[in-house]
Amino acid sequence: MSQEHLPGDVQLSRIADPGGSVIRVLQWMDGTGFSVYEHARLYLGGGMFAEAMPGGAVIREHLPLDGLDLEWDSGLYALTDGQRIATAAAARGYVARKVGYSDLDYASLVLRRLHVRPAFVVNYVASTGHMICSQFAARCRYDGGAPFWPGWTGDCTPGDIHDEIAARQQGQ
Repeated sequence: MSQEHLPGDVQLSRIADPGGSVIRVLQWMDGTGFSVYEHARLYLGGGMFAEAMPGGAVIREHLPLDGLDLEWDSGLYALTDGQRIATAAAARGYVARKVGYSDLDYASLVLRRLHVRPAFVVNYVASTGHMICSQFAARCRYDGGAPFWPGWTGDCTPGDIHDEIAARQQGQ
């Protein structure tokens, strides 16, 4: 895509190491299929990205993922300058709080698909504020006033974001 990338845009990428294979299987178990993309991050501008990681959300300039297959949502959403600023500010706030995730956060998404989601799992994930990478990107967009989905509940995988981007691309 030749579109200029702006703050608040989301980038999806592959993960080439074995962790990517695990995420692909988890997305399949969650019902989003074997998605091409296993990771999502939010562009902040100036070559900087924010992303959720197991040890906490971080801001990075260059990631080893940059050489892999990438997909952007640039130009597919009519974000205002205010929404872009608010989305980037939300990301910086989550980074400052070191919001991360654990294996239980992935398990929660799989349990959602199986319609077996014990209250202790829902309560744990909600009380920790954990977010996997795609939830982080989607939450920042939600907090910035530019959600991917109306009424978003917080559950999404990189595959879900990819499906939304693909639907938008087909509708153009």
